[in-house]
Amino acid sequence: MLVAIEITTSYPLWFIPFCLLLGVIYAGIFYYKENKFEGIAVWLKRTMLTLRFLLISLLAFLLLSPFLKTIFNKADKPIIIIAQDNSSSIISAHNATFN
Repeated sequence: MLVAIEITTSYPLWFIPFCLLLGVIYAGIFYYKENKFEGIAVWLKRTMLTLRFLLISLLAFLLLSPFLKTIFNKADKPIIIIAQDNSSSIISAHNATFN
């Protein structure tokens, strides 16, 4: 079974780096030299910055109207059917092989 997954958008795919850049800028503005986070541990501040970056980048990407296309190719073995015709037209031909 072969599975192919494609992501297409209504806009060109080169807009995706702009989504990431928007996330970096937005998160950077809120956490660069902010005095509200003085008492918070550095690892927590970086975690919040990373989560905000990922969330804003994801939201910007979703504005591009992504479409996920999945293609399944499954190769089935052929079915062989053997049929024997015993209808009255065959029997009336008086062929001994069909009796």
